[in-house]
Amino acid sequence: MNFTNEIELENERLSVHFHANDNTIKKLIQALEIDIEYCNDEYIPNHKLREFIISFLLSMNNEDKISVLLVSNSETDVGRLEFNEVINFLQCLNITVLVLSSQQEFLISADDQQLFLVNKMGVTYDIMFLRRELMSFSIVSKNSDYKLVRTIALRDFNKNYKLMDEGIKSFLASNKC
Repeated sequence: MNFTNEIELENERLSVHFHANDNTIKKLIQALEIDIEYCNDEYIPNHKLREFIISFLLSMNNEDKISVLLVSNSETDVGRLEFNEVINFLQCLNITVLVLSSQQEFLISADDQQLFLVNKMGVTYDIMFLRRELMSFSIVSKNSDYKLVRTIALRDFNKNYKLMDEGIKSFLASNKC
């Protein structure tokens, strides 16, 4: 727009100025032919396009303002085999990233203190409390993998007890009484 607004034609008695508006910019963008290449391949994974756009937008933060990224249900257009690539990319950004997801891979990759399970009624699930309870009853040890407790919490949160260890399943059921 600045470029267009600076164009000026003049002669001795006549002056012509150009002013761009939103329609001008839309028409310019529509008139552009855009080619995207990725590793000389026709298929471009959606997550690679997202990575490019996110990196490009972050590079435009010239004033070093605090950046926050909201990722909402990325599993809808990212293949299951690409989840870990997306998670690794998000973790390397060094910014605050809020991820809204129902996929176990995204939920398990977060730290316990930064993971919140909230149902549609706004009720939260206390993962740290579950960890303390499981440790108190020696169902998991202090050295147990944090992902194990997050997986148990997610299954309990979703009330998905299929294929769950019977001991853990009965412990969770006894807690509901």
